[in-house]
Amino acid sequence: LGTGVAAGTTVLVTKLSGFKPDASRTEILIFLAVPLIVTTFCVVIYGVFHCTHQLRAIYDLILEGSDESPRSGRGEYTRQMDSGTLSGSGLGSPTPAQHLLQPSLGPRYESRFHLLPPSLDREATITLWLLGICLLVNRLCLMSLMPFLAFFGGPIASQDLLLSKLVGDFLGNLMSILINPRQVAKWLHRAMPPVMVTALLAMEMTIFAWMVLDPISACTKEDVLDPRLVALVIIYYLIGGFTENAASVFAGAAVPSPRRPDAIRFVAIGIYTGLSIGLVGATIAIYAHPKFLRQA
Repeated sequence: LGTGVAAGTTVLVTKLSGFKPDASRTEILIFLAVPLIVTTFCVVIYGVFHCTHQLRAIYDLILEGSDESPRSGRGEYTRQMDSGTLSGSGLGSPTPAQHLLQPSLGPRYESRFHLLPPSLDREATITLWLLGICLLVNRLCLMSLMPFLAFFGGPIASQDLLLSKLVGDFLGNLMSILINPRQVAKWLHRAMPPVMVTALLAMEMTIFAWMVLDPISACTKEDVLDPRLVALVIIYYLIGGFTENAASVFAGAAVPSPRRPDAIRFVAIGIYTGLSIGLVGATIAIYAHPKFLRQA
């Protein structure tokens, strides 16, 4: 979902900057609000399903149609769920509806309204909070910079910068596939994400300063970009894409197998919070100061 929203946003920005280089502030505001609305809608739908226990019902229905369907009693099924195994042995399994009506769903589901399960040890909790904050800042940086790339200089210049963004995204995701984060030393699970996010912040300030001071800005409408700026944008999104994928893997490795869904949910909250804050910040900056990007 996050990748789809980001890709759709990039395409819309490219079209808007290519065919409407002098878009009004209202058009920019509407454009930037689209991915935020889509993301908010998806989060609300997930929350409704989660709080009404429908996700558990869907999960049980899927298991019923597989070889791992729960055929044991409630106690055995709950213990198997908590241990991360579903042997499927035994008779007299309750139906999915009965699972929802039972007052106790096991330790795995007692932390429904907690960001993190209280049963996690201190080391895992600190690691997840660190990774969650890093992912929030990482996604905030990636989303907040993108609209400025789209409205910098003339249409061709902005499209070149967005192409650089896509190249960086692709290389970052490719690196996360070729380099297995699970093979990284355990101590790097905490050290690497903060270091890379700090580098991302430094690069973002450099890019912003470059856009403000470079005479290629909208004053001249020139389309020739400095290759160093293009390379910086590529490296910026390469680091951001790789950090997001690697930190998500680190979060899953920091907790026992039965708790991985909780860890994934926690880091997803950080990612979408950063996405929303980044888009809102970019919207306010562009809407309040359009001359920063488009000067007559």
